[in-house]
Amino acid sequence: MSSKTKTIKNEITTDWYTSPDIYEQEQQLLFANKLIYIGHELMVPDINDYRVLSNNTEILVHNKNGIELISNICRHHQALMLEGCGNSNKIVCPIHMWCYNNEGTLLKTPHFSHEHSRHLPVKKLKTWSGLLFSGDLDPSPICFDNQLIIMDDLDFTDYAYSNSVSFRHDFNWKVFIDNYLDDYHVRPFHPGLRNLVDCNQILWQFGKNYSSQKVGIQKNLFKKGPDAYKNWHHALLEYRNNAPPEYGAVWFLLYPNIMIEHYPEMLTISVVIPDGPERCINTVDFFYPKKVIDTYQEIIHLSQIAYHETAKEDETICDRIFRGKKSLAEQGIDDTGPYQLPSEAGIPPFHDYLLNILGKHLK
Repeated sequence: MSSKTKTIKNEITTDWYTSPDIYEQEQQLLFANKLIYIGHELMVPDINDYRVLSNNTEILVHNKNGIELISNICRHHQALMLEGCGNSNKIVCPIHMWCYNNEGTLLKTPHFSHEHSRHLPVKKLKTWSGLLFSGDLDPSPICFDNQLIIMDDLDFTDYAYSNSVSFRHDFNWKVFIDNYLDDYHVRPFHPGLRNLVDCNQILWQFGKNYSSQKVGIQKNLFKKGPDAYKNWHHALLEYRNNAPPEYGAVWFLLYPNIMIEHYPEMLTISVVIPDGPERCINTVDFFYPKKVIDTYQEIIHLSQIAYHETAKEDETICDRIFRGKKSLAEQGIDDTGPYQLPSEAGIPPFHDYLLNILGKHLK
């Protein structure tokens, strides 16, 4: 790995990671009704499929109009109606049996003598490569361009949705993203991941609204590292008839907080959401080739054990960094070290993005 370093002059200051004022500006300028990831088309692949989102207040519905986002709150006494997922052309509130079709239109109100027009609110969604977004922005020109060299690696063709998990963290969301863009820590801190990916082989690409990194594959899979990764690697090679993967991972960040990752025989979409200036929630959606889901469930199980092991290590890193930054901010001290290139090359462009949007509003 090169020993080049870079010092950034226009760096965000330490207090950006703890300031309530910065948090409020982020809510208004970065997140409020901009480009909000809702889910993926593969979550509701068939007509009349539905899936209740993790907030329980909205339903992803595949109806005759396509895929829409419909309120899960009954217009009678405001009860939550559906749970989980399923297939139905009706949405029925179990409390008083008010019934809507899966386009949100109210159909039945038992024992009411007159018609009502209390339909469910519906949001139209925008899509790119199967990802579903709400908000004011069009994802295609805003997020991506024709020069994105990893486009083929973000292809969900012949994949299917598996499951989702959420993690709550006691640190600022930007610490999470900084760490996501930092490959410098992989070798010293990730005993499993470092035996899958080779960060000496790294290809970065940057756009106005994204960064991508593609890292190589280690030559001797499953021979080293903790059991979680060795077991996953054994299963992968068995499934692939001992043919090694072409690369270790693709890590794509759509600014400010949407990540798509491609590992051998696994795609993930994750979103980290601020929950105040000192907390965040990361939700991860897992996708696998249909053949893996149909015939080799062990890969799903083992890959997520390995994924969670690395996620726990990342949580430790982020917690240490956040506590250090918070301590300095409380003392009124600003301190930012240099960046190692190329392994930390993704952090400065992300900070430039934040400064371009937020900086002029904070003067």
